[in-house]
Amino acid sequence: MPANRQGSTSRSRRERRRVIRLEPVPAGRMKMVFVLLCAGLLGLVGRMAWLQIFQAPELEARARVVQTQRTKPLGSRRPIVDRNGRLVALDEERYRLWAHPRYFNFPGDEPTLIRDRQEVAARLSPVLALSTRELNKRMGDSSSGIKLAEGVDPETATTVRSLGISGIDLEPYPYRVYPQGSLFANVVGFLNQERQPQAGLEQSRHEDLQRHEQARSLRRGADGTPLPDNLAPGVFFGDDLRLQLTLDARLQELAAKALTAQVKTWKAKKGVAIVMDVINGELMALASTPTYDANRYWDFKPERFREWSVQDLYEPGSTFKPINLALALQEGVIQPNEKVYDSGALTIGGWPIRNHDRKGNGVVDFATVLQVSSNVGMVQAMRKMRPSHYWDWLNRLGLDAKPDTDLPGAVAGQLKTKEQFTNQPIEPATAAFGQGFSLTPLKLVQLHALIANGGRLVSPHITRG
Repeated sequence: MPANRQGSTSRSRRERRRVIRLEPVPAGRMKMVFVLLCAGLLGLVGRMAWLQIFQAPELEARARVVQTQRTKPLGSRRPIVDRNGRLVALDEERYRLWAHPRYFNFPGDEPTLIRDRQEVAARLSPVLALSTRELNKRMGDSSSGIKLAEGVDPETATTVRSLGISGIDLEPYPYRVYPQGSLFANVVGFLNQERQPQAGLEQSRHEDLQRHEQARSLRRGADGTPLPDNLAPGVFFGDDLRLQLTLDARLQELAAKALTAQVKTWKAKKGVAIVMDVINGELMALASTPTYDANRYWDFKPERFREWSVQDLYEPGSTFKPINLALALQEGVIQPNEKVYDSGALTIGGWPIRNHDRKGNGVVDFATVLQVSSNVGMVQAMRKMRPSHYWDWLNRLGLDAKPDTDLPGAVAGQLKTKEQFTNQPIEPATAAFGQGFSLTPLKLVQLHALIANGGRLVSPHITRG
């Protein structure tokens, strides 16, 4: 037999020996594998049931925390403008600058690199206009949550962001600004550092000046996409409302300058200038001195925050004489062309009454009585009116009542009781030239408007809507 044929025969025999015969699997082993698979499946089903039935509320709450972004209202306020739309008060966006030294890192650095505080201070110093020494001092040894600056303006905040320093955060918040400075401070008031109103319209119209804001709970998907779910009605509602005053900024400025000059000339402690439309009661100007800058209220004494023209009482004196003559004319006890004799002095109930210059003016008409401010002439005129009628008129004019006005803090005047007024002859006499009772400058303006507009008692106000 040839050699090659023998070799092929031996190879075929070896190949036949490599074939492994399959043996049947024992039934017990199959049952064991089946039991293990069923146990695993039951465990998986049980775990799913446990998560979905018993742990579902907890897991859902944890998911809500991750998926939901809740924003609190910033507490922004509506602006205040004068009658021509000129801004008197408005909210500007300001920032607090926070530092977290344990995360200090510059753009391009390795993520694990922590920059030194000195390096960060050197970059922030020219932007914040603070020395590196001061910034290092403010950082101290704390590793996070350090407030470096307050009241950072938007331009500076943009520059800080452009530096790209990790570990530097900017927290926005609204900041109340008063562009007119001290011009309207006496009536508008101000907000303190906690944005709590402390005086003026900011306090009396607090609810009206607050914007409609609600806390927002915004859900996001796995990729950060906002989901329109669980949003309260009106959560995105905004308004462009503003509180408009009747005051005119230009007229207010002129009145303030004139008032300051007069107070300085007469060395007075304080003064007020009021300009009112006698037809509808709109106040065009309400300037008082001394005043303060609402943007820097902390530099002034608290007593300046009061608008004394509506809160302080005083005896009007000769400024009340035109009103008394109007009452006498209304009662018909004097005539427009009538004259009285002014001797310069007289005695009422044992009390001497004199003119301010202690001189007599002789026989004068009532226009001259007002012109020379004659006390004696006024007493002669008002003596013709019965004291009870005189008191009734003063009471009817509301001297002892709080004036109807939207000016904050307005107070009532003081008037003697009717019994005192009628039983003591000196009371009607002194009231004839504006003494023995008290009122506010605002009330006096209201009563003078009563003469100018034909007898209608209008309500002085400074807000249009």
